[in-house]
Amino acid sequence: MSQTSTGTKKILQSLQSIKDGNFSFRLPTDWEGDDRQIALCLNQILEQLSFFTTEVIRVTSSPDTYGIVGTSLEAKEFKGGEWERMATSINAMAHNITLRVRELNNVSEAALQGNFSKKIEMKANGEILELKNRLQQVFDQMNMLTDAHASAEKDHKQKIEELQKFKELTIDRELKMIELKKEIAKLKNV
Repeated sequence: MSQTSTGTKKILQSLQSIKDGNFSFRLPTDWEGDDRQIALCLNQILEQLSFFTTEVIRVTSSPDTYGIVGTSLEAKEFKGGEWERMATSINAMAHNITLRVRELNNVSEAALQGNFSKKIEMKANGEILELKNRLQQVFDQMNMLTDAHASAEKDHKQKIEELQKFKELTIDRELKMIELKKEIAKLKNV
């Protein structure tokens, strides 16, 4: 069997490995001529696919595994052609998700501090828009309840002040009258 025939079988194995999603297969680099160039090129493709897969897994698992948003692909490794386009697209998606999560976090942090008036400003579509709208409704309702509570508290305080004045005018005055009657009675007895 010739080297080309063996090389062709190895190249076919490599291509089948790529097709099956196994990027660990490598061709020998001790071949000569065109076979060596083909082996080097396929090995580089496998290295890039392996690195790309690792990067995508790292970026997509960061929120779940580490609770971190804002992770992006190491784009410098993917310059040119579809590699760069895919990396840019994934990074744009990760960036957009990060902006939305951080916006929701900022508004919910304000709500946690008692400020329900802060609005969710992000642009959104689909399910994210539904989430944004629902959360904004919750914050708006909490803001209305907070305003109503503040108004009721103000009214309550005013009523207490009115009752205090009423007490001073009536009950305190009545108590003073009782004391004065006692003093008059003592003076009559003296």
